Amino acid sequence: MTQFFIHIDGRHLGTEEALAFADDEELKDELTSFAQKLLDELHESFPLNPEITVIAVDQERRAVLRIIILGQLSGTPLLAPKLTSRTDDTGE
Repeated sequence: MTQFFIHIDGRHLGTEEALAFADDEELKDELTSFAQKLLDELHESFPLNPEITVIAVDQERRAVLRIIILGQLSGTPLLAPKLTSRTDDTGE
């Protein structure tokens, strides 16, 4: 699932509101297509469910993209080593 979160002047906007808020169509298209391209590449490289967060940081429309990869490897759960405690034969 792809989610877009845009922060502008401290305001947090959700996906739809954020994309509608961007009055610059070129910026909106650029962010959306770049995020989708990253998602596609991640799916090819890793069997994960990535979440891509797009953050616009200021009024000059400079944008920072942050990728957060969430999920687990498909098919194989990751197991931690089992810890066992030992007692000596004397019971002490």
